[in-house]
Amino acid sequence: MLSYAPISTVKKCLGFAFLNLVDDSNCEIKTMRNNFINYFIYNFSPWNAKNSRGIVFSGGSEANEASLYLSRTKTKNIVVASNLSHTSIANGCQKLKLKLISLDVNPRTFLVDEAQILKTILKYRSKISLIIITAGTTQLGSKEDIGYSKKLIALCQKYKIRIHVDGAYGAIVMRLINNYSKWLDEKSISSVTIDPHKFLGIMGCGLLLFRGKSISQNCPEAIYYQGKNTFWGTTRSSLAVAVGLEIIKNNKNYFQKQALTCLKKAKGIESTLGKQGINLINPVNSGIVPIKAKNQRHAKLLINLIGNKGFKLSPIAIKGKDYGIYGLRITVTPRPIFLNLSKKIIAGLCQAITQSFQSIKPRNP
Repeated sequence: MLSYAPISTVKKCLGFAFLNLVDDSNCEIKTMRNNFINYFIYNFSPWNAKNSRGIVFSGGSEANEASLYLSRTKTKNIVVASNLSHTSIANGCQKLKLKLISLDVNPRTFLVDEAQILKTILKYRSKISLIIITAGTTQLGSKEDIGYSKKLIALCQKYKIRIHVDGAYGAIVMRLINNYSKWLDEKSISSVTIDPHKFLGIMGCGLLLFRGKSISQNCPEAIYYQGKNTFWGTTRSSLAVAVGLEIIKNNKNYFQKQALTCLKKAKGIESTLGKQGINLINPVNSGIVPIKAKNQRHAKLLINLIGNKGFKLSPIAIKGKDYGIYGLRITVTPRPIFLNLSKKIIAGLCQAITQSFQSIKPRNP
């Protein structure tokens, strides 16, 4: 699906879409897919192409669900994640009938306390199939939701628990600005989700990268998914892969430029809002600007008011056992609507946010 990739590049690669419909075993398509996967293994994973593999999906959510499927066995049906993990984790667990244990992050650090996750592992031990680490959280853009821990790694190895890193958007930005989670350098993790389509501008090229030379070696009980892209429903990825490779080939520093631009735009919005006295939930770390609201009702009102002024923002809702954190977020991606943001448009967006805050009268206690 075309999004905002250069039209000339899409036209140049269009033949692969039709070729792929006829023959997915075509050698040129296989080579392209492998080259595409290897590029992201080399740049965004802790492994090298000799000891790891990958599968192309339509997006990061689908790749996350596949990581859940690949981790489960007859005796392991528990997944541990934080309340900052992406919604695809909870959705995938529900579909696959896996038990999800969602641990609250500390509302001051936005990290799960190490003692809490170690206690959880010791309680359930070998029943846990997967630990989910989010590298570049969707709601806040924070570096990670579970801090790097040698003790955690040791327990996972002892009880044969896999570690999956969901780095769909944040991992790319934060890796390239050298402010990334140490989990992305940890060779013992089992798999990583990367979502290149957010940067390449053509849908259909989310990636699941995993340690091991084959799926059967990495996930011996996943009989149905041993090797063939057809089984995954990903045989129509060739156009997206071809366009992606062409963009990368013609722009060696493409991702770094995009990441730095996203960060710069987000920092600019953060600075302008700060001058107006509008607080963020936490500082900008990537392309996400998490704006703080008083409560859930306040957040909904703000989103509606700002939407009426022509700007669509997403809600933030982090619910813990003893707390609730609410707000709205701006996610700056390489889409032209963001990369072409002039100072005038940024000022207009910030003015709309400021006016919306000022127009909501506080309720009487």
